[in-house]
Amino acid sequence: MAPSKVENGSCVSDAPSSLFAWLVAALFQLFDGLKAGLDRFCNKLSAQLGERECWPVAADVSVPPHIWRIVSMARDPSVTSVSTTDVMSAAAWLQRALASGENVKLSLSTDIIVAFGKAGMADCAEEWLRRSHAEGRNPGAAAYRSVVEGHVRSGMLPHAEVCLTNFLEFGHVPVVATINALISGHAKMGNIAAAEAWMQKMKGLDVQPNVITYGSMIHACAKVGDLAAAEAWFSHMGELKLEANVINYTAVLAACAKVGDFQKAEIWVSRMTEANIRPDQITYNNLLEACAKAGAVARAEFWMAQMESASVDPDMFSYNALISACAKIGDIDRAERWLASMTKHGLSPNTITYSILTNACAKASDVGRAESGLQRMLDAGMHANAINYNTVIDACAKDGDVAKAERWLTTMCERGVAPDVVSYSAVIDACARTGLHERAASWLEKMKAAGVKANVVSYCAVINSCAKAGEAEKAESFLAEMLRIGIEANVVAYNSVINACCKIGSLARAEGWLERMQAAGMVPDVITYNTFVTALAKEGDTKGAQQWMQRMMEAGQLPNKVTYRSLMLAYSRAGQARDVERLISEMFAKRMRPDERCLTALMLAHAHASKEKRNPAQAAMSFKQLVQYGVPADAHAIDSLARAIGKPAAITVAHELGLNVDGCRMASGGGSSRRSAGSGSGNADGEAVASLRCRRTVAAA
Repeated sequence: MAPSKVENGSCVSDAPSSLFAWLVAALFQLFDGLKAGLDRFCNKLSAQLGERECWPVAADVSVPPHIWRIVSMARDPSVTSVSTTDVMSAAAWLQRALASGENVKLSLSTDIIVAFGKAGMADCAEEWLRRSHAEGRNPGAAAYRSVVEGHVRSGMLPHAEVCLTNFLEFGHVPVVATINALISGHAKMGNIAAAEAWMQKMKGLDVQPNVITYGSMIHACAKVGDLAAAEAWFSHMGELKLEANVINYTAVLAACAKVGDFQKAEIWVSRMTEANIRPDQITYNNLLEACAKAGAVARAEFWMAQMESASVDPDMFSYNALISACAKIGDIDRAERWLASMTKHGLSPNTITYSILTNACAKASDVGRAESGLQRMLDAGMHANAINYNTVIDACAKDGDVAKAERWLTTMCERGVAPDVVSYSAVIDACARTGLHERAASWLEKMKAAGVKANVVSYCAVINSCAKAGEAEKAESFLAEMLRIGIEANVVAYNSVINACCKIGSLARAEGWLERMQAAGMVPDVITYNTFVTALAKEGDTKGAQQWMQRMMEAGQLPNKVTYRSLMLAYSRAGQARDVERLISEMFAKRMRPDERCLTALMLAHAHASKEKRNPAQAAMSFKQLVQYGVPADAHAIDSLARAIGKPAAITVAHELGLNVDGCRMASGGGSSRRSAGSGSGNADGEAVASLRCRRTVAAA
């Protein structure tokens, strides 16, 4: 080692050492120069990107390499995400540096805030922003933007708006991207008013909207299905000479899809191609969805072919849209063919695919295929949800198959899917439809034991099942229980109890429930009044039935076919043909077409008339006129005509009208039988109509 000497108490290196020191100093100067150059480059790049405040790069404190990597990522516009662990480590280092009193450049605080934003930690970014202000450090504009955009990404739009307001109060002017983030956030929530408000604020801040801004507005309109507004924003964008891109066109197509306007969607695709913009997969999928919602299967299939010819591969959404289009029109076979095509092209059906098919089969009352769709979903290892099970359970219930409905509810439980109120209510309804009132009540108890809160639908199903079985007391007790536990009864519940009371002939109790119904603020409907009319008609109380019909009209309820048929039943049994004719005339006057039951009631009224009032000629003439007016005549009507005027005369009238009487079970002439309109005449009790109906014969030319 070269010797050194001491001068004035200082150690002075010899020549070689001095040269080394000089080289080191030169290298540090070169490094400082490179850092300054990098600083200028970042400032220039930042300005080109629209930043209003540039970040100084240099710091008086040495930045460790791993921290510098995070800082670089925060400053790089192409980096959109940062590791949570990394940014927390960088924040901890900066916090220690600040606590130790080191002179840290302000830009590093901004870097950490931006990094938090890119890591999706908007709350942490906002906390660092507040801390910086509290410590007298005012972070740059990028920090505010990061907090605003971070809150938008997290769906915390109110927080984002507050931060942007603070951003403006500190004198920072936001760039278009920041406000676009807010507009886009409101657009995704379908809040058009809020998006438009920020559009106006943008203009007030002298920030010019761009294609992304208008794209967000179009998307907001599409979200809520406002096609006209979406088209208006697109036109406004064109007026400003902003060139629309595939995203803008696709947003308008999404609005078309939302409302099912496939014709408009086709027009927009044409405009898109005229603008030399190639439709992509999302474009075609929106078009297919528009066709699906409109049930335009042929057009959906056409566009699927166009999609494939344009070398755009259909995906699962494409096929689901086509299957949905077929399901919309109830063409299950066609839907199944597209499902087969989907699997043939290497795409696996998902839960949506099977849900569409299952729901379509259920709506078509094809219980077997609905069950098959759900079973295929389960066999494929997919997780069926409560809605999928409820669809099948409800289909079984409407088919009156209690065992199947119960089996699917059990399967649902075994597979770890908790039945909800809809599940139990469907099973209860299945029991109610088949008259198993005790079983329905049992399922209601199981439902409560499982901790599922029953609703008005559940109780109504049980009450109705009791009413059908004539168990008035049980129906009343369930309605009372329902009211006691705080479930507000509806008109259906009261009507069921009123019907139960009327069925056992207890009209006084029925009227009592009617009064309670009105006291509860509910308005009796036509079914309520028809229940009383029908009950009195069956008892032969024509006066009482007519009075209830009058009360119905005074209450503002219009009588329907059930009302008139019930009254006709009463008059028919009493042999009062003129009153039946009067009611039929009223129906015609109210543009209400009488049916074969009305014709049968009139003929039986003539048949049941006393000898003094019997008028076969009038009966025959009335029969002819009504048939000529378009009232259908079935086997029961012709049999009733035979009772009124005799078999030979009835055959003659039938032949004159071109009716085929083969298979009609005509009684012996003279009308001596006192058979009521309720016996095999298609009365209000719903007796089965004869399988062989009389029909008009078509005369040969």
